[in-house]
Amino acid sequence: MNKLNNLCNSFTEKLKGFITNWPKLNLILAASISIFAYAPFSIWPLMFISFITLNYILTLAKPSKQKLWYFTVFTYVFNAVNLHWVGNSFLYNSPEPYLVYFMPLLVAGMAAILTLLYVVLFIIFNKAKNGLVKNILLVPTVFLTAEFVRSLTVFGFPWNLVGYSIASNDALLQASELGTILVCSFLILFISSLIATFNKKAILVSIILFISWFTLGSLRFNTLDKANVEKLTEGSRLIQIDTTTHHKFDRVKMRKQVFNYLDKVKKVKYNKDIDLVVLPEMAVPYPINTEDSLLKLLQRSIGKNQTLIVGAPAYNDYDIYNTMYFLSRTDYKRYDKVMLVPFGEFMPFRNFLPFIKNFTNNFKDFSVGAIANTVEFNGKKYLGLICYEAIFPFFVKENIKDENTILTNITNDAWFYGTVAPYQHSLIAKTRAVENNLAMIRVSNAGESFIK
Repeated sequence: MNKLNNLCNSFTEKLKGFITNWPKLNLILAASISIFAYAPFSIWPLMFISFITLNYILTLAKPSKQKLWYFTVFTYVFNAVNLHWVGNSFLYNSPEPYLVYFMPLLVAGMAAILTLLYVVLFIIFNKAKNGLVKNILLVPTVFLTAEFVRSLTVFGFPWNLVGYSIASNDALLQASELGTILVCSFLILFISSLIATFNKKAILVSIILFISWFTLGSLRFNTLDKANVEKLTEGSRLIQIDTTTHHKFDRVKMRKQVFNYLDKVKKVKYNKDIDLVVLPEMAVPYPINTEDSLLKLLQRSIGKNQTLIVGAPAYNDYDIYNTMYFLSRTDYKRYDKVMLVPFGEFMPFRNFLPFIKNFTNNFKDFSVGAIANTVEFNGKKYLGLICYEAIFPFFVKENIKDENTILTNITNDAWFYGTVAPYQHSLIAKTRAVENNLAMIRVSNAGESFIK
């Protein structure tokens, strides 16, 4: 026992020495390896290692300025590394060819803007009295507050939240039902802070906390009543066609895309076991609400008792909407997207920059919808979530009406195909289902489609 204890102490001292001698390098490495904690790699223990390193180095920094500098370096690299894939939108559908050369600047600038929030919060919370409690709670408080704020606004882009690193682990993810994914973020951050003290009692508490988290999560997952989910989603058919080669508004390609989807829908038209068919966001790149012939064509493609959910634009007077349509043979309803993507679906400060195109290749922005996203149709209740909307935990939670609601996420992930984004977007959407203990249907034109 003494030999094992001595070996552990020796390893701990060597680890401390390595971290202490190369603090900036270790901060960069610690922030960088966090990318492997997220999907598709999902090596979630690396997230704990990242924050253990950050917390320990912060305890060694004596002047407040040095501590702030260390924190800024880590947070900036953390944001830049985990959101690097956003630059792919430049390569995929840049409004102007020359803008591809600004891709690194976009990623660097976005990471800097997000980091600014964390830095301001760090300055505020670092004013607390020094001590063990502050060392343990400082980083969890800053990150948790920042993640909460980011989850409230479209400009916050709450994608790389710490808690999503364990989204592939069903047992650990169950803790999000206690609130949102922020509960998982707090547990990762708090346990990491406890371990970083290298205090035996604190480490023991962290071990007990993690074991309890995993054990209770496993029990919850294994005792979930999946009958209601299966009942609500039974008879659903998801149709995913890889449209990673964008039509670029070419009429021939747009028409071909529509008829490819129609052919798939018609194949299940007479299948009495299927009552719901779901297509991705913008599967039909024409305004269904103003094109009567298109509406009738879609309605004739489905069976008498079937519902077709499809993404398409909607035109009202001078407004354009990103819309989710619910169609039967004789009726239809719609939900217009509320949480629009900055620079993709609208340009901030459009009044001052009227000459700039957004990434949908338009000078005209999409408008914010005013129709409730809980839609009752053909005897079922759906909560419409178009693409980006699935990453906002509070937006989803506040719109849920009852336990029979089906979370319905249609998305266009082709913009980021070939990067880590489609895998992460899928797990983020799955998290919304776990948080609210509801069924979810998700259909993407690239990436992952599922029924949970």
